[in-house]
Amino acid sequence: MEYTWTGYIFLSQNGSPGFGQIAPHVFTSVCQNAVGVTKGTIGGILAADMACNHDNELIGYMQSLGEPNKVPPRPFLDLGVWAKFAWEIWKSRTEA
Repeated sequence: MEYTWTGYIFLSQNGSPGFGQIAPHVFTSVCQNAVGVTKGTIGGILAADMACNHDNELIGYMQSLGEPNKVPPRPFLDLGVWAKFAWEIWKSRTEA
């Protein structure tokens, strides 16, 4: 398979995208933080421009957004996710 594309929803704690070249001939644009169509489309275009050595002034802007934070290992990640969900449910308890 010479070319491929796929789409997933990735979230980063600090809101930064995973963008750039990660290996020879492998480029990525992930962590659109569920903004999807807008950020995903421009990120994909910019990753393609990088792969084709096409000069695009927005590549530098995308790179300036930083890198996603690393997540803690399991089971700490699971506990944090559970605690965050529980907190959000508790905060919105009066909305129903």
